[in-house]
Amino acid sequence: MDLSLSTRVVPGPAGDRMVVEVGGEIDVYTAPKLREQLVELVNDGSYHLVVDMEGVDFLDSTG
Repeated sequence: MDLSLSTRVVPGPAGDRMVVEVGGEIDVYTAPKLREQLVELVNDGSYHLVVDMEGVDFLDSTG
């Protein structure tokens, strides 16, 4: 299985939150894709991140 990533903004009283929804498998092959997404969001100024891993089916030590 592959890794799926989607993002959405959730407004809140203390400011907006960026939610990253993760699905599939996080392993040695897909962990770099997740890391790149998170680094890109921080570089773009999104510092309040929520990583929703409810859709993750498998997570190895690399993740």
